[in-house]
Amino acid sequence: MATCACNMVFFTTNYYTRVCSGCGVEIWGGLQPEYDYTFRSLPIPYSRTCRFKDLVRKLLGLEVGPKTTDPVWGILEEHSPYNNTDDILRVLKRSKLTNKFYCSLHVFSKLFLKEYAAPPFSPCELAQLQTVLLKWFEETLLLWNQCGMTGFFSYSWLIEKFLECLAVTAFSPYLKRLMCPNRRDKYVSKWKKITRTSDEASADLPHARHGTPLTALGIS
Repeated sequence: MATCACNMVFFTTNYYTRVCSGCGVEIWGGLQPEYDYTFRSLPIPYSRTCRFKDLVRKLLGLEVGPKTTDPVWGILEEHSPYNNTDDILRVLKRSKLTNKFYCSLHVFSKLFLKEYAAPPFSPCELAQLQTVLLKWFEETLLLWNQCGMTGFFSYSWLIEKFLECLAVTAFSPYLKRLMCPNRRDKYVSKWKKITRTSDEASADLPHARHGTPLTALGIS
């Protein structure tokens, strides 16, 4: 191992330099042979589960908002404070932003509402709620794949349905609901098809991976 003039050893950093453990002098260390600097990582494929989890965490207030350099912050701050989440949505809709970050409505509310009251859930309860929502989504995705149907559900529609089945209303103000009646009717019809609730007994429904059929969980 190479040593410094003060007879102390060098430590290699992760940014291609070497630092003396004695006097602290730092010198260029060169590229390390154990790394392949020409390697290009494969693109990460789109994951419905990861996307749903990201939306759920933002809805529950477990994620931060957009980058601090995004213009959405300036637009919201210009018109703040707001009386309710509808006022925030109205400003976002009228803006000319390409990405309006509707999914970050909860964190926007924390920062820009005149009176923000956190939902009455402990960190443990939030984690449990997230787990349940993700399990239900995975089961829904499994049923959809088994049916071979084209066109998936709206994520916001699924979140709304799951929370309704759980009788959880505290997060409703931070969810941008799907408003189009035609699309809502389409998803209701699609839901009945994948769960077979229109013409078969609930006992015959496919079971969730943790052993409970969706209808027994209150989803029908």
